[in-house]
Amino acid sequence: MPAMFIESSIDLLKRHTEEGPTRDEEDFMRVACCVMDANAFETAQIPKQVINNKPTLSTEEERPLNGLVPSLRGLYPLAAMMNHACTPNTRHGYDEKQKMTVRAASLIPAGSEITSSYTSLLWGTSARRHHLKITKHFLCSCLRCRDPQEGGSRLAALRCLTQSCEGCMFPEEPLEENTQWQCEVCGLQVTGRQASLTQATLGRLLSIVDNRNVPQMERFFSQHQNVMPSSNQIVIEVKCNLIRSYGHAQGYSWTDVTMQQLELKERLCRELLELLETLGAGECRMRGLVLYELHCTLMEQRHRRRNDLMESTVQVRQAS
Repeated sequence: MPAMFIESSIDLLKRHTEEGPTRDEEDFMRVACCVMDANAFETAQIPKQVINNKPTLSTEEERPLNGLVPSLRGLYPLAAMMNHACTPNTRHGYDEKQKMTVRAASLIPAGSEITSSYTSLLWGTSARRHHLKITKHFLCSCLRCRDPQEGGSRLAALRCLTQSCEGCMFPEEPLEENTQWQCEVCGLQVTGRQASLTQATLGRLLSIVDNRNVPQMERFFSQHQNVMPSSNQIVIEVKCNLIRSYGHAQGYSWTDVTMQQLELKERLCRELLELLETLGAGECRMRGLVLYELHCTLMEQRHRRRNDLMESTVQVRQAS
């Protein structure tokens, strides 16, 4: 945690105590902030309505629309001993008493290290390493981080800047911040700074998209397919938001979405499952959620087709 954030956290704590802390207590607060920052696990996220003493939204369709505030965190000393891996071999969850359970996400051979992830599985290498540097104070150099195409997931891929080329650009040395990027097809090279500016520009475009506004997300998804490869982490984020919204967002419940939107959701679910398989994510929580959404989508499609068939049968009988 950067020093400025530690001091601001201490100032916040001091404002909510009747008597100011001693110097030793302030030093302990600094240590506690660093320990929590480096070792704590996110246990829950609280809807803004709870913080504002307002009734929480109760329907399944409305719940994904709740804004979220900074999460609750817990310190689990044994689990904190797990090292980071960009493709971890475990997943963890909590019961109603906030007891953590760690389970294997994939086969772990005897004697192998048990790992967890301190960052997002669906971020590209530069984003993951930057996040780890800021929050955990180290730079990862795992096998995935060293691979320009990240095991075939191509999450960091950028569209080649040559207009007539359909190839993608990747970093030549992913662990080097200012490495050259090269197109896999035409060989065009750009500087690391140019690639970073491109990623930052795309990120800013996404930041102005309201992930609660389905039409905005649909426009972004359709308008930028020629600018970004379908595997780029920014496109993946939009895909995840659309999967979450279709069937749940206000005005887009299962009975509201069109057949075309259901077909798009099915395709996006299958693409995301394929990506998780490519990453070797195993039986992770995200895979379970996507499988559930895919199941609901297929059931709704089946229900509609059956109703259409029944209506057609009735019309044929009436006509005869």
